[in-house]
Amino acid sequence: LWDGRVVIVAGLFEDALPRFDPAARVAVLRVACNFYACHQHALYHLYDRVPVGGLVIFDDILAHGELLRFWVEFKTEQGLREVLVRAGDDNCAWFRKEADVALDWSHFRGPEQLAGSRLD
Repeated sequence: LWDGRVVIVAGLFEDALPRFDPAARVAVLRVACNFYACHQHALYHLYDRVPVGGLVIFDDILAHGELLRFWVEFKTEQGLREVLVRAGDDNCAWFRKEADVALDWSHFRGPEQLAGSRLD
C-alpha cells in the first residue's frame, strides 16, 4: 500500500522522530531496533500518536534483556496496564493500546544518563 499515506522520515531515531508530523496518527507502530535509547525515543515520540486499540510491535524485545527492561521501566513509570504478547519467532512481542495517558517525560533518560552503560 505504497501511497500518499506512507511517509518515510530518514535519520537516527533521536533526530528523525522529533520531526515526525505531530498531527499524524499511527495505527501500527513497529519498533525494530536493538538499543534501549532507540526504543525510548520511539515510544516517547510516537506512543501518543497510537490511538486506543492501535498496536505496538517490538522486534526482538524478548531476545535482548535491556530492551525488555526498557519496556518494564516505561510501562511502570507511565502507569500503563498493557501486557506484552509473544509473537512470531518468539523474540517479538506486541500489545494493543488500552488507554490514552499523558506521558511523563521526566523519566526520559538523556545521553548523559545512558553513556557508558549497557543501555545505550
